Amino acid sequence: MRLTHARVRCGVSILLAATLSIGLAPLSAFAEGEDELYQETAAESYAFAQLPEAEATRKDEAYAGGDVLDEPAGAPEDEVVLPYEEGQMAALIPVGELQGLAAAPETMEGEQPLGSAANWTRIAGANALKTMQKVVRTHELFVTKGTNSVVIATDANYKDALAAAGIAGNLRGPILITNGKKLSAETKAEISHINPKYILIAGGTGVITKNVENQLKALRRSDGSKYTVGRAWGTNAALTSLAIYKSLDATDWGECAFICTGNNYKDALSIAPYAYWAGCPIFLCNTSKSLSKRVLDQRIVNAIASGGFEKVIIMGGAKAIPATVETQLKKAGLVINKDVWRCYGSDALGTSSYTAEWELSEGMDLSHMTVATTKSYKDALCSVAVAAECDSVMVLCNQDGGLSAFNKVYDSYEVKHGHVIGGTSAISASNYQSIINHA
Repeated sequence: MRLTHARVRCGVSILLAATLSIGLAPLSAFAEGEDELYQETAAESYAFAQLPEAEATRKDEAYAGGDVLDEPAGAPEDEVVLPYEEGQMAALIPVGELQGLAAAPETMEGEQPLGSAANWTRIAGANALKTMQKVVRTHELFVTKGTNSVVIATDANYKDALAAAGIAGNLRGPILITNGKKLSAETKAEISHINPKYILIAGGTGVITKNVENQLKALRRSDGSKYTVGRAWGTNAALTSLAIYKSLDATDWGECAFICTGNNYKDALSIAPYAYWAGCPIFLCNTSKSLSKRVLDQRIVNAIASGGFEKVIIMGGAKAIPATVETQLKKAGLVINKDVWRCYGSDALGTSSYTAEWELSEGMDLSHMTVATTKSYKDALCSVAVAAECDSVMVLCNQDGGLSAFNKVYDSYEVKHGHVIGGTSAISASNYQSIINHA
């Protein structure tokens, strides 16, 4: 039975108990759109079944922390035809219908009532991994709820972690980042602190090496038993997102599917808490410097078409994901503006505010609103599960200024508490003060 809301989760442990290894390689017909950050080592197309371990590798040197493949300066833009009016900033439902939909639950123990600047807390560590530790231990959500699973992803790139948001929600466990070549001490400490039964690695051995996998397998739970370690991977980021989806039965996923660009993290970050909360898959387009090549692998199109989703939502405008993707979905039998929608604004902050408003209309709230930076992805990645477990949305802002999404959402709804994620290098002291003053 398909999930209808976020509080029901499927028995994913059945798959993980078999030490899942699902791997996918590109179809030759789609080699032109292949992710340039990955190195193909398998010539055949793998079946979606339990597979022997494969040494699909990626070019580690291509993963410079936070680098984004944008269009080169001065490059001509590909001509696209929008199925919307020119310049329209399309939300999924009219913004005017969203007022008053966010009803916040009870205050968490030890937090201040509405109306105090103490409602807002900055959660930051000396670096991204230490920030992750503090974020994951917020309210000790995963310990008190007896979380059985965690998802592990590389700290050197955002794609696999974002694609894993939905399955992390199904597992009801956090996404922990680590150095891909050696298990980070902070990550190891959080695994020990949470004490799960299952660990799912998102990505192949080129981003999370066999050495890290062996280190995870060598760890012991508090009762002395070993963790069960599984892996879902593809030879490019898009195929890893498909492998993650194929890790569960189609009926175990939520009612929506999200399509995000592999060239930037901002739009995917905006929707990731909802994907976790509702157990919905995130599919990535091929990564390319050429907009026209940022399409879906045909196997992803087929999976979406056969998945029975009520909505397929493309995150971002046609300069992020070309209209060709809509054409692909239409050819697969889906109807634009009925089955397939776009959610986008004039920029990443506009998309963030529209996304938050739609999430609120779907049942999320602002009891513990989360604010993360557009400057980097690591802090926000680690906040996805915490925001979702608090049933709350996450909005983006710039390091300095760029508070339009926060202001719009805050001014329209009742906010009880808030978390600002990251230190001053992520969100400046002046921005943090502006948030407190606004509150």
